[in-house]
Amino acid sequence: MNTVNRSFGHRVIAAVLIVGLVWLTAGAALAAADDAERGICMEALRRCLGEAIIPGLLGGIPALITALGFCLVGYDFCLRYIDEAI
Repeated sequence: MNTVNRSFGHRVIAAVLIVGLVWLTAGAALAAADDAERGICMEALRRCLGEAIIPGLLGGIPALITALGFCLVGYDFCLRYIDEAI
């Protein structure tokens, strides 16, 4: 029983560290964008982050991290290619 509790505690600590890392990465990406570039890309990122909660609730931490990663990749693509075309 003690090893089960210890394993669960390690999983919780790992999940908190991973979520913190994703948060820091997302914060850096959002802070790097200028105010003029935040129009359509920021709205798309906001919607994507809102929808990323569903896989996180159904699939757990790995699914949440994957969904957040897709949101950040899409935001980066939008800033590089979509905003330049507008």
